[in-house]
Amino acid sequence: MPPTQPDDADTLAALRTEIDEIDAQMHALLQRRATVIEALVKAKKTRSGAAFRPDREAHMMQRLAARHKGELPFLTIAHIWRVIISTFTQLQASYRVYLGGEDPALRDLARYQFGFSTPLVPCPDRESALMTLSDTSSDLSLVFNGGDADWWTAALDRGGHVIAVLPELSGRDGDVFHPALVFAANSVSVDALPLVILALSSENAGPLARLIETEGCTALIGPVEQGTRALVSIDRDRAEQFNASAHALGVAFRAAGGAAAPVGPKA
Repeated sequence: MPPTQPDDADTLAALRTEIDEIDAQMHALLQRRATVIEALVKAKKTRSGAAFRPDREAHMMQRLAARHKGELPFLTIAHIWRVIISTFTQLQASYRVYLGGEDPALRDLARYQFGFSTPLVPCPDRESALMTLSDTSSDLSLVFNGGDADWWTAALDRGGHVIAVLPELSGRDGDVFHPALVFAANSVSVDALPLVILALSSENAGPLARLIETEGCTALIGPVEQGTRALVSIDRDRAEQFNASAHALGVAFRAAGGAAAPVGPKA
């Protein structure tokens, strides 16, 4: 390898100085953000209760994806902002994430989504993780999609609902992780999220299968229980028509939460 020329050395030194300056600015901005969060907490007059704002987080990720460009993978950018969001949410009101199982892949997803400042509590299975939910809980439960039984009904009965479908990434980035659901107490609003989550049930498999096939929803789990139970998502602006079709087919439906649409940079 030829020796570095003086001009090259000067250029490298200048670029490294610029990187150091950018790092210092980023650190200063994060500290400034923490100061704003402290002011926000004081304005709310309390640290109690959940501080989650899924709709605000969704808009933030959409803006990131819209303006992203260059060689830096959006997967990395999304992770950085997810850690920032989770860390500052923790400063507003502490919370834990209960993991539905001890699969290392589930822990990897939790760390990607919530960072390392959020305590993770492993549970033997998804049912155990969802047992922690209640109307007043400020904690979350993270469980993989799947199973051959209607396990989500117990979570809904306990006062919980879905607030996120993971991963929240489109395209190849979304293939990195196994699909999962984040559950929270019903007090965490999902009314402004673009996707509605519904729990479906029917006496026979035929009507439910026909509803899923013809109405353009996404089956998150199922159908299970001999094809008579499913958890689905549908665009909020189509939910009313979907519910009418379900009623006509004799398929019962129940609100089960909401979620953001997957995001990614424009090609």
